[in-house]
Amino acid sequence: NFGQLRQKLMSGQLDIMLVPKVNCDGVPGLRYVYLERSPLCVLLHESHHLAGAQVIAFPSIRKEFFIAWDENEVPGANQAHCMACQRHGFTPSYVATGKKLGDVLMLMQRFDALALTSQSISRTLPKDFRIIPLENSDDSFGLVCA
Repeated sequence: NFGQLRQKLMSGQLDIMLVPKVNCDGVPGLRYVYLERSPLCVLLHESHHLAGAQVIAFPSIRKEFFIAWDENEVPGANQAHCMACQRHGFTPSYVATGKKLGDVLMLMQRFDALALTSQSISRTLPKDFRIIPLENSDDSFGLVCA
């Protein structure tokens, strides 16, 4: 699990980790370098009513359903996504959790739901899914080397 890996990194048993930036938040003494910066983005199927937007405003997703990322696979991501939404006055309504990207995509179609992510995932998406940046999102989401 991520906690054990982070402990090994902090104790010197592990030299580096490539992790989402959200995993480094609130860890005193952990140094990291961004490999990629990204705003928070909405992942959605092309049939979703927001799929044609260039940018999505937080209020536009307030009443949508969301798919959560498995906490063992992407630790800290859901918490960071919730905090970003809460700064805009709402908490995401999660209807299911996906372990891997394929699970998340399937669940998004099943529930007509969204997922929150960084832009880096766009390189691995099937053609019928879209990644759209959230308006007024800082670029603190992305991949780091810790």
